[in-house]
Amino acid sequence: MAPPDDYYRRLHVSRDASYQEIKTAFRRLARQYHPDLHPNQPGITAKFHALQQAYEVLKDRIQRQHYDQSWRQTDRKDDRRQAYSSGVSGNKKPASPQSPDEFYLRGIRAAIAHRYEDAIADYTQAIALNDQFVEAYLRRAEVRYVLGDDSGVLVDCQRAVSLYGTSRVVDSQVSYYQGMARYRLGYVESAIAAFSEAIRLDDGDARYYYQRGIAYQELHDYTDALRDIRRSAQLYRNQGDLASYHHLQQVIKEQFSKSSHRARRSRLARWIRGVLATGQTNRQTEQHPSRRTAPVKMSRQRRLTASGGADLFKLLSNPAGEMVSLYEKLSPRQTSLAGYSLAILANLCFVFGTSQQLMSSSWLVASWLWVTGGLTFVAMVLAISLAKVWLQIRGLWAADIFILGTAVLPLSLLAIISAVLPDLATMIASERGPWLAHVGLLAAALWACSHAVMTIQNGLSQIHPFSTKTAAWLAPFILGAGLAAGMATWGVLTFSVALSAPSVL
Repeated sequence: MAPPDDYYRRLHVSRDASYQEIKTAFRRLARQYHPDLHPNQPGITAKFHALQQAYEVLKDRIQRQHYDQSWRQTDRKDDRRQAYSSGVSGNKKPASPQSPDEFYLRGIRAAIAHRYEDAIADYTQAIALNDQFVEAYLRRAEVRYVLGDDSGVLVDCQRAVSLYGTSRVVDSQVSYYQGMARYRLGYVESAIAAFSEAIRLDDGDARYYYQRGIAYQELHDYTDALRDIRRSAQLYRNQGDLASYHHLQQVIKEQFSKSSHRARRSRLARWIRGVLATGQTNRQTEQHPSRRTAPVKMSRQRRLTASGGADLFKLLSNPAGEMVSLYEKLSPRQTSLAGYSLAILANLCFVFGTSQQLMSSSWLVASWLWVTGGLTFVAMVLAISLAKVWLQIRGLWAADIFILGTAVLPLSLLAIISAVLPDLATMIASERGPWLAHVGLLAAALWACSHAVMTIQNGLSQIHPFSTKTAAWLAPFILGAGLAAGMATWGVLTFSVALSAPSVL
């Protein structure tokens, strides 16, 4: 029989309860024993903190495993309590952790003690020993957010997302911290997408609605902002957190009630802002003084456009190095659109460059080249899909498209360079022009192929949960499969009409 202070008994759940059952039980008991609902009842705060302590341990897969082991391995009640509490309280450190779990637990203790750099070091060591340790990525993301390392938060959250399905525990916190980091970096629309995903996974967490409401307010979408903040306040009230509830009621009163016409007209206002030219911004400010900002700033639309142009330039100059940082800024839908756009851009460059080399202006040849480039891309997508099936790894389809769309960019630029460089070399050095062209083409080919391989490798190991070694072996195979499919397609298309129409080319 479990002792009275057993964490499972505190939450009134069985020892084999699922994560969802534990979460539901905690929320029910937290509402029942919240100090705000019983301000004059002695001992209620201690009872509430005891429930929080039990929930923090049992909701975490690794802490729960170690807690269960401590009860099985120890006979005496006092020893049991000491055996586990020393593992999470932060008052006593185990000597020389060896396993990923031990580093992970030591990282939790360091985070509780506000030793954040030590916590990151321990989580990093746990990941180094087990690169599939999804809980360590999430915990490190939490600490990185506290330290203001938003790019690091996005890297860890994306890694956790890519590991979904290979681990038993990936919760809505991943999407929540993605949204928090994106919002702080200024990517408000992507932040809203992340908060929406967190709400889809857990619609009972008031923080998710509140943060999405703040993001909507940033975009002047007052209707959706007010709806989410009201929903957050309602959840806080249902959970017994009256302090947070009254705070949000005050926020609604101060920021929405006095300008409720903005909330009613926000959808119309968004449509008007999309239609009006940029030059009308000052007139809009005069009509809505509450939106006036001093000093005058570039609109978010223009900032995002400028940022997108800079990101595209970085991607073209260094696809392997810039791909992951750009991927972190995008929502899944934006990732898919960006991947398809990059693939189409690359195919256009391939068709143009190769047509110039063939000295052909035939639309038929251009259509053949388009099909060849398209099937090259499709073959690479299928190669990644087969690799994921073979290794039993789950990942986002949008990520595949984005990785390969980035990878084919340098190859498409090679087609243009190959068409332009011979004439350019002849203009620069007439006698040594052919030699200079060959050297330049060799350098361009090495640059294009190396970046294509490195881009695929980085995508597999940093966006998808492939190990570094596996990604290094798979990247050339995936690229080779695509090029082989493209060459075969071109051969079939040209051979099929060679006898009947030899003059087409």
